[in-house]
Amino acid sequence: MRTYYNILLIPYILERSSNLKCCIFKREDMSVWQFIAGGGEDEEAPDQAAIREFIEESGIASNFLKVDKLVQLDSTASVLVDHFPELVKDAMKRDIFVIPIYTFAYDITEYQGALQPSDEHTEFTWVTFEEAQQLLHFDLDKTAICELQKRLSRRNK
Repeated sequence: MRTYYNILLIPYILERSSNLKCCIFKREDMSVWQFIAGGGEDEEAPDQAAIREFIEESGIASNFLKVDKLVQLDSTASVLVDHFPELVKDAMKRDIFVIPIYTFAYDITEYQGALQPSDEHTEFTWVTFEEAQQLLHFDLDKTAICELQKRLSRRNK
């Protein structure tokens, strides 16, 4: 069963010059660029949902991913529950009008396989930070990539 939160996950790599590149996905239904996104299921914690969505939407090998390597970001947002028809009826009974979105990042620099996007996306591409700012549709995606860029910049000093 769908839970009352969403996740956003940024797959990224660091090039030799410590330049950040991230993978963005073009949604099939809206034709906009975004990071991996989705809702939790059953009793899943947000970090577990992020790993599951990463596997489902990118085709990354599950044995590569470890929850302890997932970085939770501080960037958050809320989305109207109205966007999720399967939640609306129950949500109204509980006076739930918005659900939180938790953001994460995962470094796949060492990953040797290829990504294979799900049917939810028509394509994916690796972009620089600057390109991501131009292509990403949602403000939260743009905020989260800025936060990640700053975190990595500080770490690499």
